[in-house]
Amino acid sequence: MEALKTRLKTIKAKLHEAGYSYHVLDDPCMTDAEYDRLFDELCDIEKGHPNLATDSSPTQRVGASPMDSFETAHHDAPMLSIDKAKNDRELYEWVDKLLKYSNGKKLTFTAEPKIDGVAVSLVYEHGRLVQALSRGDGLLGEIITRNVKTIKSVPLVLQNIDGQAPPALLEVRGEVYMDKADFKKLNQARTACNEKPYKTPRNAAAGSLRQLDSRITAQRPLKASFFGLGAFTEINASSHNSSLETLTKLGFPVIKNSKSDLSIKQIIEYYNDLAVIRENLDYEIDGVVVKVDDLDTRERAGINSRSPKWAIALKYKACI
Repeated sequence: MEALKTRLKTIKAKLHEAGYSYHVLDDPCMTDAEYDRLFDELCDIEKGHPNLATDSSPTQRVGASPMDSFETAHHDAPMLSIDKAKNDRELYEWVDKLLKYSNGKKLTFTAEPKIDGVAVSLVYEHGRLVQALSRGDGLLGEIITRNVKTIKSVPLVLQNIDGQAPPALLEVRGEVYMDKADFKKLNQARTACNEKPYKTPRNAAAGSLRQLDSRITAQRPLKASFFGLGAFTEINASSHNSSLETLTKLGFPVIKNSKSDLSIKQIIEYYNDLAVIRENLDYEIDGVVVKVDDLDTRERAGINSRSPKWAIALKYKACI
């Protein structure tokens, strides 16, 4: 039995490492055939010894039997919406209001594509995914852990950083979405089965996450990208960019095509440049999110009743 446990541990480690290499580093460390062979071996072991199966096993990605309904849970911190700036003037006015929280430091910003997906909050304890929540009403979200575990780009177990174990508590926030090409294939399959096609990739992602049968979710080509920290312990990050670097090391795919250390003029240039390549991106975006880089400034700025003061969205006109 000890030999079997050792083999199980080895297989899981290899599969988790393969997921990190593929989804985060974009540098596969094994072939699809090798991955499938290891995964099948893992399934056989767990089927023959159910007591050895764990919630963090890669087999959790295949889904489980249907639930009667979703339970709900409170977010440790509210999942807020983001205020919008309709034009350059409103962007500059937003910056002017932030200056009183900067303690005299020069303000710089991060800008990132606003993925048109579904916001989620993931909680890890000692490096293992224990809960996933939808945004819900911002205070109370649906527990969608079983469905989120089926998304291959979501780490079930976090990486060690420089030999150090992951933090005891980590909440990350991100977006679940569907690529344009995958969305097209899904709708073609639904049409062939006389099922109603989804209107947008966002609708498809939302519908997939709200399946009571996670085996259906597992069949949907969902992806996830992450953009920030919620509650955490044992992480030293002074800027948004450094927090994203930490998330990447832990195993999270972060939003691509973002830029940091920007001035307001550079933000406007970024917004216009992204508009040019927007149609060529793999995923749908409806604007740009701008955030204060410095985390201490964010803390001093705080939040309004429904949105953080330190972030703002610049929407593209067709999406307003």
